[in-house]
Amino acid sequence: MSGTDHVLIAGAGIAGLTAALCLNKAGIDATVYEAQPEHADAGASFFIWKQGQRVLDQMGLLSQVMERSLPMPDRFITLGGETGREILPVPFDLEESNSAGARCIDRSTFMHILLDQIHEQGVELVYGKRLHTLEQTPHAVEVAFTDGTKAQGEVLIGAEGRRSPTRSHLFPQTQLRYARGWNVYGRSHTHTLDRALAQELARGPWWVHQKADLVWLAYRDDPQDPTHVTWLLSGTSQRKLPAKSFEFLDRDVLLQELVQGMRTVSPPCADIIATSTRIAPTQVFHLPALPAWSQGRVALIGDAVHSADPHTGTGATMALEDGMYVAKMLREHHYIDAFYYLHADRHQAAEKFNAEIDPTRQVEYVSEAMTSYSFDVGWEAPDTVPLARLMPPTTA
Repeated sequence: MSGTDHVLIAGAGIAGLTAALCLNKAGIDATVYEAQPEHADAGASFFIWKQGQRVLDQMGLLSQVMERSLPMPDRFITLGGETGREILPVPFDLEESNSAGARCIDRSTFMHILLDQIHEQGVELVYGKRLHTLEQTPHAVEVAFTDGTKAQGEVLIGAEGRRSPTRSHLFPQTQLRYARGWNVYGRSHTHTLDRALAQELARGPWWVHQKADLVWLAYRDDPQDPTHVTWLLSGTSQRKLPAKSFEFLDRDVLLQELVQGMRTVSPPCADIIATSTRIAPTQVFHLPALPAWSQGRVALIGDAVHSADPHTGTGATMALEDGMYVAKMLREHHYIDAFYYLHADRHQAAEKFNAEIDPTRQVEYVSEAMTSYSFDVGWEAPDTVPLARLMPPTTA
């Protein structure tokens, strides 16, 4: 028995909610504290690779995700020819990549699946609680939030994402490094496209356009609506873009600038952007490898402890694995061992993958990211080492 009865979780993203659900499954009470005042649909979509699907299966959620997601396509198209609008195939051998079996799902859809489970299982989720300070004692960890309230538990799991306040308290000298890349994600529809292109996208291929370092992807992620698409526009910049001109820019202004810019690159791409109902600009940052994923009674998971290349959509899969694995370790062990194993068993794979982030790589690399990545949480398997294994074999 681990002896852990109450866990505080900072952050209601994929990693935090997964950890809470798995802790509940293990019979350990958890309270999730989210900085935002309420849940808001954000972002676009992502992949759930086969490794992440194994986690969802062990959580009992895979069937819901399969119903609300689409598989990676077996075809890619682009526009070209004399008119610039002729639909052309893009050579790509899906079977030779590791993407066969990956699923694509809208982020808000996936988050609602997790949140529905949180509510059904009675896991406490409190909004409007941004971590301000934390203090560890021999028997507990106490956190103070920016609204002046406090909470106490036996351990704290920081899962607030790449700008984690929990990580800043544990490793104040560690800074994110700009990785020379930017992305804009959007949700739109095909109503304004040429009929032939709209019908082709409804059949499921990805629409790819590339010019120098500028890459465009558009694809379906909602099996219930063939007209809705997610798009991604990515590029590189040696110098970080000013937030006032990108992330903080009024969304309507940013949308207008994107449409005007893409008119000169690909008018059909601009048509998709113009009808967007949601856009999310982000810049690519690299988190240097940390010396540990915990200190005392506090541990980190997900983007709070390792960055992932947004072009590959692997952040969701790694967050699912982190959330389930930290819960399993707390189920099996005293928190000191649990956090030790979290880092010892997870960090090499995560850091190897993190080291391979390269925003200058192009479309064909998207499906290769997980080829060498392998990790099995093994939720049902106990984590024990019988002492008999350590004894030398008897000789006749």
